[in-house]
Amino acid sequence: MAQSCVQEITEKPENIAIISAAIALGNSLDLRVIAEGVETNKQLKLLENLDCREAQGYLLSQPLNYQEATRFLEVYQHQKVSC
Repeated sequence: MAQSCVQEITEKPENIAIISAAIALGNSLDLRVIAEGVETNKQLKLLENLDCREAQGYLLSQPLNYQEATRFLEVYQHQKVSC
């Protein structure tokens, strides 16, 4: 899911239908749907309610180099983020 769509999800509610359809289509095809650019708890909660199971963005972590990302994944790979 494109960062621009995610960032506008709370400012432009009409985009919720498009985002919801994209998530539903991806899930029905058994694809990993990853929301990019999640920066607020409100965005994360809305995406979670739309059944988006994965997200990335500054809310969850700043950009990491490969060593930092590896360490991050080792520590947090089995934890679920709550809104």
